[in-house]
Amino acid sequence: MVDQQRDLKIELNKLRLENQRLAAENQRIMEQRDATTRMFRDLFDKTPHIAVQGYSRNRELIYWNRYCEELYGYARDEVLGRTWEELFIPAEMRHAAVHRLESWLEEGCVMPAIEVVRRHKNGSEVPVYSQHVLIRTGNGDVEIYCLDIDLGELKHSEALLEKTLILSVTDPLTGLYNRGYYNQTIVNEMQRARRDGKKLVYAMLDLDYFKKYNDTYGHLKGDELLVKLATVLKNQLARAGDFVFRMGGEEFLVLYAIDDSQDVPLMMENLLAAIEDMNIDHRKNLPYGKVTTSIGVYLHLPEENLSPDDLYSRADQALYAAKAQGRNRCVFYHDITTV
Repeated sequence: MVDQQRDLKIELNKLRLENQRLAAENQRIMEQRDATTRMFRDLFDKTPHIAVQGYSRNRELIYWNRYCEELYGYARDEVLGRTWEELFIPAEMRHAAVHRLESWLEEGCVMPAIEVVRRHKNGSEVPVYSQHVLIRTGNGDVEIYCLDIDLGELKHSEALLEKTLILSVTDPLTGLYNRGYYNQTIVNEMQRARRDGKKLVYAMLDLDYFKKYNDTYGHLKGDELLVKLATVLKNQLARAGDFVFRMGGEEFLVLYAIDDSQDVPLMMENLLAAIEDMNIDHRKNLPYGKVTTSIGVYLHLPEENLSPDDLYSRADQALYAAKAQGRNRCVFYHDITTV
């Protein structure tokens, strides 16, 4: 009996020591985890341009790094304990957003990284690239971390680039395509029309007696006239595939592809009429007494092997003929070369 009691005490002592060892190991692991958590949170606090938020299983905010304060305008004390959807999701979208998050948590559905627009405290838009990460804690619970990469500078750069590209291909006064863009475009459009078996309408427009208009009414009025003319041209030629270029001064060029050339004369007459209908006084433009324009057109056929300079030269000859015949009219190159 004495031996059994001694053996039992030995076993109980072993169990006590093992429990102490396990408790110490668990404490070490917990301390290590807490230290790791502090390290990563400290790292997140010092990470520029990435806003990191941590949420509990119930989507309540438990972590808010310094860049969140800068990016979204809320101090940490203002947001801790508030929910993810309350902070970032519009009221009408919250139910669907929470459902997606719950599906991710419970069913393993993927929460894809997406580009999304958040709201700053002041109501302004904040573009970010957002990724959610699921962390399982030592007690079997989960924490959700959201990493938002600030896209503000990128979006600003993209906007500047887009503006620069637009400025590089457009005329600053009229907003029409400029001659540089014409040089980039014309060969491709000729090849496209040839490949599609279409005719290419190449029409040059020139304001009648524009120098006299400038001399009479002043250059500011001349600029206003060019802007108004550009508006008429854009309204008249608003289909996909229609190009209107300001080639320089009062000279404009219209380019578009067609299957049937039967309607081209009517289109040109409509252009002439729309310009005349602006009813802008030009007393030196006799006999009309108002602003008019002349048009020279070359119809480029798909089987022709011509260069852009050939098209320009032929349309220019037709335009010269329109001026010689009294202005305020359209002349086709074919009509002045056919005997």
